[in-house]
Amino acid sequence: MLKPATLSLTNKNSIFFILLFSFVLKGALVFSTQVPNPDGVLYINAAREFTLGHFQQGIKIYPMPFYPFLIMLFHYAIPDWIRAAQTISWLSMVFATIPLYLIAKKLFGYKPALWGIISYSLAPHFNTIASKIIRDPLEFS
Repeated sequence: MLKPATLSLTNKNSIFFILLFSFVLKGALVFSTQVPNPDGVLYINAAREFTLGHFQQGIKIYPMPFYPFLIMLFHYAIPDWIRAAQTISWLSMVFATIPLYLIAKKLFGYKPALWGIISYSLAPHFNTIASKIIRDPLEFS
């Protein structure tokens, strides 16, 4: 008979430290990148139009308003447009670790899931995406 998986204190600590490490690593990459990618300029311009109340103009710039609207919301907390947009990618990539861990744990067990999120946290592709202003982290590419 299978027992339900319980999360011991050691498991919680290791997951917490992996999330913290991923947060710090991706944050260092975000703060070392200042120049936005070409798509990022498009999203930021649409978000600026939304902030000014020009919703039709913002939709003309970029017809799918969710991501620019999210940038606009983050801009209220972070005054720099580039950093506000990068924070969305950064946090999305860090928080994607949680469902990745839970799915891997359910399919393969604790140790493979732990190694999976460690690999995910160190993977150059995902760390690069975390510093760009693109919609992909929200779609978890």
